[in-house]
Amino acid sequence: MKPIELTAYNFATFIENNELVLVDFWAPWCSPCRSFAPIFDLASVRHPKIAFAKVNTETQSELARAAKVASIPTLRAFKNGILVHSKPGALNTGDLEQLIEQFKTLTPNDHQSDGRPANKETTMRTADEATRKRILNRLKRARGQLDAVINAVETDGSCREVVTQLSAVSTALDRAGFAIVSTAMQYCIADPEKASKEEDGLSVEELEKLFLSLS
Repeated sequence: MKPIELTAYNFATFIENNELVLVDFWAPWCSPCRSFAPIFDLASVRHPKIAFAKVNTETQSELARAAKVASIPTLRAFKNGILVHSKPGALNTGDLEQLIEQFKTLTPNDHQSDGRPANKETTMRTADEATRKRILNRLKRARGQLDAVINAVETDGSCREVVTQLSAVSTALDRAGFAIVSTAMQYCIADPEKASKEEDGLSVEELEKLFLSLS
């Protein structure tokens, strides 16, 4: 399948709705980007079960800025909504195929949000994968709605549109925040001594303060 062109409006939804996603950040004037394009396109044909997408950083400059893409081409991979790879530079066919095979066996817990290998002692604990996915979906929804707020302000949208979208952002963030803190409290209360001693651990008192700060 030909790579999908992503924008600020469909980026978060596309990542959320596909198990494994490869995104090529590029620009028409970029020579290495033009060299990599046919390699990326052919890979999308060879791997129909993987979602391939492209972001034109010229027409989607705000999206590229929000994604902190510093140079192009940049290849990013998402597994179950989690960023598992982010690296600039054009790849040849062999290197891309090798990466794709690695991505197929990765789990989200293997990497941090910037694509680097995760430190197992500092990853956020959740009760189960369903809870993690629910939290991520809420955060992604908030991100998409925030992009809509920014776009409405930049394009002189109506006050009603801006305020409505801003309210939706606030609601989504609140719900995600409560879910994160409540999940952390479950872990802390289940084994408070162990939780407080670990590098990312929090005491019950600290979690209580965080919870109250969301109200």
